[in-house]
Amino acid sequence: MNKKINVLFVCLGNICRSPAAEILFNNHIKGLGKESMFYVDSCGTGGWHEGEKADKRMRQTAEASGLEILHRARQIKSLDFDQFDYILAMDDKNILDLKVMSEKNAEKIFLLSDLSTDYLSQNIPDPYFGDMKGFENVFNLLDKVTKQVANTILYKHSKKLQS
Repeated sequence: MNKKINVLFVCLGNICRSPAAEILFNNHIKGLGKESMFYVDSCGTGGWHEGEKADKRMRQTAEASGLEILHRARQIKSLDFDQFDYILAMDDKNILDLKVMSEKNAEKIFLLSDLSTDYLSQNIPDPYFGDMKGFENVFNLLDKVTKQVANTILYKHSKKLQS
């Protein structure tokens, strides 16, 4: 039996970007018929919102696209660094924080957009202090990026199986 590909999306508080990335990524892999190959989760580098639902504005944005964010915020744990194959951060600050938390797992930590084809090195902006339009823009950006990331990870995984 093959091991699942474990993917973790990380932002600051786990109430805006990372839970949206999680549901969008899941939606893309489901569309490809590959959801059984993955275990997907999200978390934040900080624990301020632990146990809370995603930001209402992000939930509304997702619902307008026919998706539902059920995730409850959680803070990253040391076990996550061992469990996940891909730890995908939304911005450079998250990357720095994650690498400080676990230097030994630095090879698993990526800027989310660096696994895409069209958005390399692009930080996903935090919409938290903005208006509804900011949430919609971030959601749409994440939709495009996570689709490309899903394809990249599937391609890398198929290459590993061939070697």
